Amino acid sequence: MHVPSAKLRVKQRLLLVDERLREAEFAFIEFRSSPRGRQAYLKGLRLTVWWVVKAARQFDGNAQDVANHFERPFAWIKAALNYYRAFPSEFDQAIADAEKTDFKSLQRALPNARLLTLDLNLSEGTR
Repeated sequence: MHVPSAKLRVKQRLLLVDERLREAEFAFIEFRSSPRGRQAYLKGLRLTVWWVVKAARQFDGNAQDVANHFERPFAWIKAALNYYRAFPSEFDQAIADAEKTDFKSLQRALPNARLLTLDLNLSEGTR
């Protein structure tokens, strides 16, 4: 069994203290462990702050549209965007990584994944 060094334990404790201070400062934000490491989430949800930011970019920064999209209160989405504005460098890399993910890289992580394509161009006779 690997026991972390005293220096590593201190570093981990400082990180947790920093996270708790941020949670106290920013409403509706909490930190959790994930496969990508520690991440900021909307409290009690499986929705990460970086995912909210990515959606906000697709909705031209309109927080109300993002709230409608995720079916969450506007204040929660605004809180995620406020947190992003305070610490943008923490999220920009996660967003860039997500944007460059393609099916082949996804399939490396999920070998049984299958690509499903849908024809959304319905003709008049098939409606």
